[in-house]
Amino acid sequence: MSWSFAIINNRLAEVFFDKKKGKILFWAHCYVKASEYKTKQEKNWIKNDTAKIRLIYRNQKYLKAKTNIPNANNFKIGQKTKMELRRDLKVGKSYKTVKELFDSLDARK
Repeated sequence: MSWSFAIINNRLAEVFFDKKKGKILFWAHCYVKASEYKTKQEKNWIKNDTAKIRLIYRNQKYLKAKTNIPNANNFKIGQKTKMELRRDLKVGKSYKTVKELFDSLDARK
């Protein structure tokens, strides 16, 4: 059995799993606090693992969480800006990072 850090239901957790025949079988998880881990190595594990693994645990099943792609519904912004953003997304303009999105919104003001 292996374990890793992950984000489950938007909380930091340790996940216990097995890899068999190319499939991952999740056994259990426990929520933890990042402040419990103090060494640099542990902090790096948390940073690297959580970047890769995001899950949702519901009805005794683990599901892969969808990553939030910046769109008009992810941010609380003014209605006019939402309409401009929707127009950009329909045209095919995409934003690679949230910072890039906010920079483009600031440039419009």
